Amino acid sequence: MGYTNYWNPSKKLKTQTDAFPQLMLDEMTKVVEAYNAKQKKEEMKITYYITQKHIDLYGEPATYESFNVSLEKEERIGRAGVDAWTFCKTAREPYDVVVKTFLVLMQKYGLIDSWSHDDNNSCSEYRKARAFAKKLGIDFSQFNARG
Repeated sequence: MGYTNYWNPSKKLKTQTDAFPQLMLDEMTKVVEAYNAKQKKEEMKITYYITQKHIDLYGEPATYESFNVSLEKEERIGRAGVDAWTFCKTAREPYDVVVKTFLVLMQKYGLIDSWSHDDNNSCSEYRKARAFAKKLGIDFSQFNARG
């Protein structure tokens, strides 16, 4: 899979059912709004749904794969009894910087243990995401992904 981001949910994410940390949700909203503000074309903006129990990103065009994380057990656990959403293919689209930044925030708040990315042996997408996050005051340095 090219240009895919993978994550390992922490025990906290697997068992938490009340709400995501509000500070994390506020930071995520700031990230999406900053990304959308940079987009000159309306169709390149991300539609998002961020609540106490759901984090959903819907990129446009339709080639973007949705990024979804939920505290609702029926949405969190797939039919095989494993975590249903533990990867997101971004196809090297600009949306990738937002997904990587969200993963850094989820790791910062203890919701994932680790994450990695597959971008065909190139770290350019990771560097773009790190630069984007840095402009927003989000530090990637202590949460480096394996690539």
